Amino acid sequence: MENNTRVLALKAIIWVVLEKKSLSAFAYPQEVSALTKSLVFGTIRFYHQLNDVVSGLLKHSLEKQDLDIHCLMLLGAYQILHSNIAQHASIYETVNIADGLDKPWAKKLVNAVLRQIQRDKDTILTQTHYSHPTWLLKKIKQTYPDNFEQIFTQNNTQAPMTLRLHPQHNIDTYLDATNLKVAPQARVLNQAIDVYHIQDFDKGSCFVQDGSAQLAAPLLNPKNTDLILDACCAPGGKTTHLSELAPLSKIVALDSDADRLKRVQENIERFNIKNITLFQGKAQTQDWWGGQHFDKILLDAPCSATGVIRRHPDIKLLRKPKILVL
Repeated sequence: MENNTRVLALKAIIWVVLEKKSLSAFAYPQEVSALTKSLVFGTIRFYHQLNDVVSGLLKHSLEKQDLDIHCLMLLGAYQILHSNIAQHASIYETVNIADGLDKPWAKKLVNAVLRQIQRDKDTILTQTHYSHPTWLLKKIKQTYPDNFEQIFTQNNTQAPMTLRLHPQHNIDTYLDATNLKVAPQARVLNQAIDVYHIQDFDKGSCFVQDGSAQLAAPLLNPKNTDLILDACCAPGGKTTHLSELAPLSKIVALDSDADRLKRVQENIERFNIKNITLFQGKAQTQDWWGGQHFDKILLDAPCSATGVIRRHPDIKLLRKPKILVL
């Protein structure tokens, strides 16, 4: 298949919807357009609404081997309902992908479904649809009866891109951003950009990190004399923040996942940090521990991650009810 914007987007959507894998683990090419990622995240973000719309227009479900065509229609439906892309171009380009899938028979079906969605667009968008799995809808409504609509709306809104600026780099003049009072190093960009277009990003000028996540390290109040443990350190945002706040401290960064530790190492090298030591292991086993007591411990333990759905919309597809704690 031709490696164009929508083909690549479809591959990522299939990765999540059919293969049940995390979007964070999808390997995009080095040069990937912002449009591609926008199509992927948008389709996954509104998956439950799009799936209901598309499924409602089918006389019967597609066979298992043709579910890629179903995903293709979801991609087309997203463009019609939620993007600013010209609708005729969206439909034309999406329909033609069926040829690349070696399924030319599906072009007529995809075209008919998308044309109907185009005709019904105004009606569809006036209907309330929270685009969450039923079990999560029920749980959030029960837990937050006065705020569930706001939660659903926020979950379906693209998260802003927020940076944590390194104290030794002054790049404010290069940014179109807003400061956060509660997180002094945070800058919320008015428009997301490629990180490699940020001044001195490769030299550690900043770290992409939500404002709320930037509150953790200051709360620990690290000192230069401290021995600190970050017990679930990957991908290294809070670990490197601790180092910025206490560059002479000694920090032990622990994680059980070897692949995720590689990301921590990459961030340590980008920031040229010398006071962090990495270990692979679990805090419960202590086989990595040398016996010296820590002055402070940061534990950002694995969780359901339902609080970061707007940044990771695939959570709505991949998480199951048994993992949820509200």
